[in-house]
Amino acid sequence: GLSIEEGKGLLEKLQHTVTQDQIIAYDIQRRCCRHCGSYRRIKDWRHRVFTTGLGEVKVRVPRVRSCQCLAEPLDENDYPTDLRYSESSIESLLPSRRTPEVAYLCAKHGACSPYRVAARTVADLIGSKCFSHVSVRKETIACGEYIENVLLQTGWTAGQKKRNGAKHLRLSIDG
Repeated sequence: GLSIEEGKGLLEKLQHTVTQDQIIAYDIQRRCCRHCGSYRRIKDWRHRVFTTGLGEVKVRVPRVRSCQCLAEPLDENDYPTDLRYSESSIESLLPSRRTPEVAYLCAKHGACSPYRVAARTVADLIGSKCFSHVSVRKETIACGEYIENVLLQTGWTAGQKKRNGAKHLRLSIDG
């Protein structure tokens, strides 16, 4: 059988290979210009570190040249942007360089314990040497804002009484 260290090394190599292949496949899909359809060339490759539920993975991410078909460069939502020369397609998928699983762990533990304690817990769970308490704080706040926005869209307002007569809202994130 495998030792724990051999298993971790094998898992790390497998995760790196799968992630790098997914990045290349996604980049190929996004390489053509959305407006004129021309194929955009790669400007350079950058090294990025993404935090996943199985640890950190180091990959190379391509930056592609912006298309010159428009007088003004546009972002993914067709809003004007200052970037003219290159863009990285993967940045929109993982802007904080953390997978949703890690963001969930941060929000869950950050909601029920101090941020530094939660950061150590998350680091232990994902097998990382260290994890920033600031990251835990940002993910916890982002999760709370998301929940608040969903409640607001469904018609909840802070001053309304609930049917059961509750005068305040208590929020918790269950595991």
